[in-house]
Amino acid sequence: MASEQRALQLAIDANSAEEVQVREFPQAPTRDLLASLENREVASLPFSLRGSVRTLEDGTLRFEQKGHLYPVPGKPGFFRSAVTQAEELRREEKL
Repeated sequence: MASEQRALQLAIDANSAEEVQVREFPQAPTRDLLASLENREVASLPFSLRGSVRTLEDGTLRFEQKGHLYPVPGKPGFFRSAVTQAEELRREEKL
């Protein structure tokens, strides 16, 4: 449904948590998929989220989550996710 590759430089202090939001207007095929979900034509939409972060101490850490999107009842245009499989941050193996 979407793909984003962007390098961000963020200073994150130790023992803190940061949230980054990327807002993009979906292309027509994605809007059609979300409309079919919102109109209950399909029960859910599968998704896969993969990414990485690079830290000074640990190098590149990768993560992956897979699950399904569902409409939020009473909130048109809002969707929630249920993760069915997750691989949390892990070090990139060096060859």
